[in-house]
Amino acid sequence: AGLVAPPFVPDPRRVYAKDLADVGAFSTVKGVELDAADAALCEAFSSGTVPIPWQEELIETGVFEELNVWGAPGTLPPDLDPSAA
Repeated sequence: AGLVAPPFVPDPRRVYAKDLADVGAFSTVKGVELDAADAALCEAFSSGTVPIPWQEELIETGVFEELNVWGAPGTLPPDLDPSAA
């Protein structure tokens, strides 16, 4: 039908920029300032497998406190204990 393949197909997993400064931050959140207590909690929570901005959002919204519930030492937390269901 007269269609020609495009000469360049961008890879959606790559960032194309001449300089890192052209990229900027990939967050739309602006004006949020974390204090020393926030940074300490974030460092303790940081696993290295979850992006830091996502971890900070969990902490700021209070989801971390809701999810971080543990039972007595050596026991399963209530949400993981099959006998508690």
